[in-house]
Amino acid sequence: MMKAVDKKDYPKTRAKWRRWMKKINKIATDVVIDNYIFRRSMEIINTSKKYESNPIVVNWVKRSYATHVAMGVRRLIDKDGRTYSLFCLIQSISENPQIVTRKSYVTRYPKHIKRFGQEDFNQFVGAGNDTLTKEIVIADLNKLEKMIKHIGSTISKIFAHSQRKSNGKKKIKWFEIHRSIAELDKLCIRYSSILNQDANFSSLLPENVSDYDKDIRSIFGEKREKGDKGGHYALSRV
Repeated sequence: MMKAVDKKDYPKTRAKWRRWMKKINKIATDVVIDNYIFRRSMEIINTSKKYESNPIVVNWVKRSYATHVAMGVRRLIDKDGRTYSLFCLIQSISENPQIVTRKSYVTRYPKHIKRFGQEDFNQFVGAGNDTLTKEIVIADLNKLEKMIKHIGSTISKIFAHSQRKSNGKKKIKWFEIHRSIAELDKLCIRYSSILNQDANFSSLLPENVSDYDKDIRSIFGEKREKGDKGGHYALSRV
């Protein structure tokens, strides 16, 4: 457990957390984008007669992606303190949440919009609180603990199947993987906003997501429906 941090070391600790968050965001962004591309591709394949007679390639893609995404998710929820994981970062913050202060947060806003800094801090920490509270951080840590409990066996199964070069008898619970990635996405956005004030959006998925759709269509040959501008799909089939 991390010992209490002396006040004079608050700035150094905040700077360290900010560096961690940036590294974690790079990992998480790759996972979120890859998950979107996979789900969109599978959505097209599931509705295309073109691939009905050749499931071998499709199954290979699924196995390869499963191993890839499992590695990304495992890195984000790893409890090993030597790693840059979202779990370790939030755990570290939970032990000294008072280091994230209203003053340190608002100071990072330009002078002419500091009032927005006050409003944003209220949104994340609560009006009337001058520091990040332990209750808030512990609640997020509990979400990760719950996630680890539910998805841990799925990830282990993926790696076991990969090593055996076999699909195994049990199917991968894709909905658990997608749900976990969505939750990790939200938590990364939350702590990027709290620590770096650089995540004023709702997902790590880039705004130009329609560009990915264009590339996916070029690979799988799906025709764009009339009036469809791309980037808005119900990704629940895989």
